[in-house]
Amino acid sequence: MENSWYKHSPSDWLAGRISRKSFELQGAFIHICQLYWVKHGHLTVHQASLEIGESLLGQLMDAEIIKHEGDQIRITFLDLQMADLDRLSQRRSEAGRRGGESKSQASAKQIVASAKQNEADKIRLDEIRREEIEDKKEKKNTCVLFDSFWSAYPRKTSKQTASKAFDKLSDENQQKAIDNIARLYANTEVQFVPHAATYLNQARWEDEAIVRTNTFARPLLNQSEDADLPRYR
Repeated sequence: MENSWYKHSPSDWLAGRISRKSFELQGAFIHICQLYWVKHGHLTVHQASLEIGESLLGQLMDAEIIKHEGDQIRITFLDLQMADLDRLSQRRSEAGRRGGESKSQASAKQIVASAKQNEADKIRLDEIRREEIEDKKEKKNTCVLFDSFWSAYPRKTSKQTASKAFDKLSDENQQKAIDNIARLYANTEVQFVPHAATYLNQARWEDEAIVRTNTFARPLLNQSEDADLPRYR
């Protein structure tokens, strides 16, 4: 690699998801970025976990700050910078090999090589950007659906935990989770409604509706004291 440093934009950092994480997680991410850069993007999940531990690496992957392809981790903004440096390095290498060639031959080869490299780089960068756009769209759609879920769910406890549980559901189950809230809990007092994360993790939207209230059992009118009391679930 030509450069021993990579570009770091404070504005992108402060506007990104990593800035909302703990300082411990931010430090772990910077450490992995440096190691990833030194290894020119060749860093396995196992190697990364040995550096910062499985827990911190898992949190970075869950937040999609670090991605992975098979057993290789991927850090998108560093991949883009490495692509630029690889292109520059190849151009310099091509220029060195052209030293003994005539000016016309060198010019022709440079044009062809540059065109091929530019096309390859464009395809790779387009794929990376397309993935980023799709990820953002998917994340936005999930956030919108979760907002609908949270607005409708009667017991608003541990929103962050519920959001993580909601993200793990398929699109179909996310919609089912929303659609069945009213059926299950419209007539249930809040203290008898499960936490949102429990509802999502245990697929409670498939349950049958059971009305629970604070009503205590009392003798019915015109019954003796020995009569059975009514039962409430």
